Amino acid sequence: MNLDIDRILYADMQNALRHQAVILYEDERSLLLQDISSGLTYCTALDAEAAANMIGHIKDFDILVSHDEYCNQAIQQCFHITYENCCYHCVYTGHKRFFC
Repeated sequence: MNLDIDRILYADMQNALRHQAVILYEDERSLLLQDISSGLTYCTALDAEAAANMIGHIKDFDILVSHDEYCNQAIQQCFHITYENCCYHCVYTGHKRFFC
């Protein structure tokens, strides 16, 4: 899956791939990877079908980070769990200080 379609949303996954991540599953509509240094597992999918196909490749995890509602629903159905914390991140892309 091409994470460049939304570089801000997938910034954490791209950072993991630049360092020590292992791709556990990938196709053109979904990606599942594990960051070796942190132990975090990340997943994303472009639609419900892709999420359902990808979720079947998750064996175990300590912390699983989902990037979309398609994965959230598939995880809840497959593992019979709900998320612990729903969060968002803010990305500031540039700054010029004029006056305070």
